[in-house]
Amino acid sequence: MAFVDRGYRGRGVETVKVFISGARRGITRTIAKLLRRRSAIEPMIGHMKTDGRLTRCPLKDTTGDAIFAVLCGCGHNIRMILRHLRVFLCQFISLITLIRKVARGAGRHQALQIAA
Repeated sequence: MAFVDRGYRGRGVETVKVFISGARRGITRTIAKLLRRRSAIEPMIGHMKTDGRLTRCPLKDTTGDAIFAVLCGCGHNIRMILRHLRVFLCQFISLITLIRKVARGAGRHQALQIAA
């Protein structure tokens, strides 16, 4: 089974059952669920095409195409992980800065109480 978008125009594909998104006839609940899953993944594929250089495959043969797609997916996942780590690091640094400010303010407040 292959789940494709509406732009797909298959030629010479006879061994695989092709399901086009948006089709209503011959769709069972399971197939509809798989089509929805593909629709959820579609934005990721679009981002990999624009940001991850998933355009022309420099590798040879269908094995090269498969390897290239997996490597583009790995690169996309690494970029997502780095983005999350960057956000976490910014939050961590701001928390440390806030704790230092509070600690300095508390130290001054205690010094004023002792002096009085």
